[in-house]
Amino acid sequence: MYNIQKIGAIAAFVNVFVAMATLYVAIVLIGPAVFTDPAKLIDMAIHNPTPLIIQDALKYISAGISFMLIAALFMFCDQKKSTALTLGVGFGFLAAFCLVINASLSMFAVSKATTFLENGEMGIQLNFIISLFALAVLLLNGIWLIVFNFVALKAKCLPKKLAYLGLTMGVLNLVPPLALLALVLSIFWSIWIGLILIKKQASH
Repeated sequence: MYNIQKIGAIAAFVNVFVAMATLYVAIVLIGPAVFTDPAKLIDMAIHNPTPLIIQDALKYISAGISFMLIAALFMFCDQKKSTALTLGVGFGFLAAFCLVINASLSMFAVSKATTFLENGEMGIQLNFIISLFALAVLLLNGIWLIVFNFVALKAKCLPKKLAYLGLTMGVLNLVPPLALLALVLSIFWSIWIGLILIKKQASH
């Protein structure tokens, strides 16, 4: 159990750097305009695909981190075998799985960008599917965060301020336009979670 918590702590700290890298790639290297314009997205995929490939690679890393961190937090807070927490963990794992699918489809789209430029309808359909999985990731992750932090608040296994921060992140994820703010807050949440897991592991 304590090895899992140690792995979870490491995952939390790594997530800090992944979140910052994701923000940099999305805002600086890719830019908001590309996300809202399929034509610009295809153009970037053809002429400058590196930022998109980096973004998808970060998604894979983020999914792996999520699996480890969710498992560690479940072991950390599931002192009374909470059904709600078990259900929440299911949503969290499903969110990570959807992120892997999203990244895989996105990488495929980048590799076939020229084909999709010639066949616009096919590109639109694939982009729609990718967007659906991205939305699923946000909603499922939001549910996981809300359930976990609500249970943690009741069980008092996390500080109140940290649990409220997690709840805020969960609510923001349920409102896609505000998901970027949730990503920013996740940097502070991850650091705090990591410190708590390290402290708990060191005390045994």
